[in-house]
Formats: sequence, structure tokens, C-alpha cells
Amino acid sequence: MKKIIIVLSAIFSLAAGCQSAIVTQTPPAKPGACTLEAKQCPDGSYVGRSGPNCEFAACPEPKATTTPTQPPSPVVCPQIALACPDGSYVKPEGPNCKIPDCPTLTSGIEGKITLGPTCPVERMPPDPNCADKPYQAMVIVKTADGQKEITRFTSQTDGTFKQALKPGTYLLVSVSAQVYPRGVQQTVIVNANTFSQVTISYDTGIR
Repeated sequence: MKKIIIVLSAIFSLAAGCQSAIVTQTPPAKPGACTLEAKQCPDGSYVGRSGPNCEFAACPEPKATTTPTQPPSPVVCPQIALACPDGSYVKPEGPNCKIPDCPTLTSGIEGKITLGPTCPVERMPPDPNCADKPYQAMVIVKTADGQKEITRFTSQTDGTFKQALKPGTYLLVSVSAQVYPRGVQQTVIVNANTFSQVTISYDTGIR
């Protein structure tokens, strides 16, 4: 009888020890499912949500691009020209298409345009009231052969004028709106560094 009790006690002790050794295990959590949203990146691609916090993935880094350097376009200035008093021309030039100044000349012609006679009969002694009067008129400067116009100018109200010209020989053609007053053509010679003195006469036609 004592042996039976001892055996049963041993069995119960073994069962209790085994029961205390059992550890309850918690099953692993199921991974969470992220929403099917998408974000557009600057390069046009899309990224979705991922990771434990379902954050949007980083957009791809933009690729570095290099723009080829283009050579500057050549400056094309407008096809215009400025006539200078000496008959030459200057054109726009440079990056800003600026028109340069006309050349400074130290030669040409200067003088006065007069109108006469102003009285029908010449008197002796001469009457100061019948003296030739200053006259404002236009004069065309041509080459010596008269084939090409170099420039033109108009005298002041007191008849005076000053026109820069390159050294050379010129034909002065007086412009007349009517038959009278009528100017007389004349040839002048311009020397270097000199303004030749010239008097241009217009005939009134009074006799």
C-alpha cells in the first residue's frame, strides 16, 4: 500500500512540474496592409506607401543635366547710314549698333549769298538802298563734272553759310524755285585745312 502511495505521489509531482514548464506563446502579429495611394514625383514617376508606418517612398533624385553653351549670335545692325556734312556717310557699328560721329574736317567753303540788283537803274554814286541784299537759298554741292551730288546746304537768313568739305574741286549749283531769282553755278577749289571764301549771287531779273 505504501508503495502505491509513493508511486502516485511521484506521478502527481511529475505532472505538476510539467504543467509549470509550459509557456504560453503569443502568435505573431499579421503585417499591416498600406493603402493603395500614389504620389507623383517631379520627374513624372509615382511612388506608393510602404514600411511599418505606410509612408510614401522617397522620389528618385533628379538627374543632372547640362545645357550646351551656344555661341552668341552675331550682331546684325540695321542697314541705315547717316550723311555727314562733308558728303561722307557713317553706319551703325559695334555690339550696340551705335552710329559713330561724323569726321571732323578743317576744310570747306564759307561765304555769303546775295540778291541783286534791287533797283531798276544803277545810280552814280551808288545808292546804299540799291545794294545787293542777303538772301537765304539752297545750294547743291556736286563733283567737279556735275555728275554726282556730294551734299547740299541752306544759308542763314543773313545769307551766310559755312560747309565742311574734303579737299578737292566742286561745282556749286544754286537752287531756284522760279526763273527769278536765279543763281549762277560756279566751281570752287577746297584746299586742306582751309575754308575757301565764296560769294554766291542770285539775279533778281530787275533791269
